[in-house]
Amino acid sequence: MSEKEKKTEKSGKRTGHENLIPLSSRTKEEQRRIAREGGIASGEARRKKKELRELTKDFLQQEAIGEVKANLKRMGFDQEDMTNLAAILGALFMKVLKSGDLNAARTIIEWSGMSPIQQIEENAAMQKLQMIMGAENDDEEDDDVVFYIPDNHRDGVIAIPESELNV
Repeated sequence: MSEKEKKTEKSGKRTGHENLIPLSSRTKEEQRRIAREGGIASGEARRKKKELRELTKDFLQQEAIGEVKANLKRMGFDQEDMTNLAAILGALFMKVLKSGDLNAARTIIEWSGMSPIQQIEENAAMQKLQMIMGAENDDEEDDDVVFYIPDNHRDGVIAIPESELNV
């Protein structure tokens, strides 16, 4: 009997790993079956998450009703802006005003795009773009169109000659 088995036998507790068989010890057919079942389960989980995102988005865009709508009207929202998302924003705003909740204030500022971090990132990106465009224009006058594409805090610039655009 191994040390691990002795410890399990003495304590009476099982960790649940005793019955696991590594994939490397299984046949190719078993490995394929397990991988296929995992892929199917993964696809189903992704579909459920996508459906939940879509339902949430739909709910947030729906018109607010009842007392919620009345509150939004008192807060000065226009009729077409009285959505469930606006109600959440209104509730956050009231929470900031009543209790000074800093997390709610941060959320509102982030949603508005007025976060100092967001502004700093946008300014840095614009400066970088202006430097690149300035350097290109100093070398020679060409008709390139420059697109700035931010991607997860990695900056990228793509220059496309006007001749290649279908304008």
